[in-house]
Amino acid sequence: VLLKNLMRNFTCDFEDGGSQPLRTMTWQYQERDPCAGASATEQARSFTYKAGYLPAGDELTELNGLMSEAEAEAACLASPVCRGFTYNSGEGGRPPPDAMRAVYFKSAIGEVGLSDQWHTLKRRGGPGSKPLDCRRGKRAPPPLPSRLRVDVLRDAPPVYLVHDFASDEECEYMVNLTLPRMTPSVVFSGSKGATSTYRSSYSVNMVPDFEDETDVVTRLMRRKFAFAREVAEYDELVENEGQEPVNAVYYKDDGD
Repeated sequence: VLLKNLMRNFTCDFEDGGSQPLRTMTWQYQERDPCAGASATEQARSFTYKAGYLPAGDELTELNGLMSEAEAEAACLASPVCRGFTYNSGEGGRPPPDAMRAVYFKSAIGEVGLSDQWHTLKRRGGPGSKPLDCRRGKRAPPPLPSRLRVDVLRDAPPVYLVHDFASDEECEYMVNLTLPRMTPSVVFSGSKGATSTYRSSYSVNMVPDFEDETDVVTRLMRRKFAFAREVAEYDELVENEGQEPVNAVYYKDDGD
């Protein structure tokens, strides 16, 4: 009972306004420069390559067809909703860019399944974004440091409230990315997952692409890990491929 009351008092919707901070601090965070490490003559590609396939769903059937990888990139860039595409080479290794293959375009990119015969190209920055140009005179200025207010609600275990951790634009992007792809949440028993009447929410994973510093989910993942290292002092935490993705949960109905 004491633990229940203690946790409830940290939800910030208590009648007294929630737990008052023990102290307030400012955390300064430096976003990564997408052009860091690029030469002065380099125009970064508009896509990142992943060995593997994208599962069925989220297809842009009007774009699908037999074409080369170079033609598929052009078609995706011309579409306001294309997030990337996937194709089967029929053999191991990435084929030449002019090889003709059946290409499947996607409006959303999730986890890439492992396969040496399938190939996926993900559009940097998402639909409507400009291709990243890192050439001298073309590259954008490095991101400015951001200063975020942090309320320390508890020291042990540490509980923090970080104000404006995600911008309105980032939140809108994630809502638009996840809501159309939500499915009933699952519960696990051992290694098997299944739906249950005890869990009525909807959820979907958001997978960061650590080769694309313009990706919203990637930027949020890096920000989260940086906070854990620099403020919460979990020095050993490092973001990288293979870690659990960001899970979005939607409580649709009253009582969920």
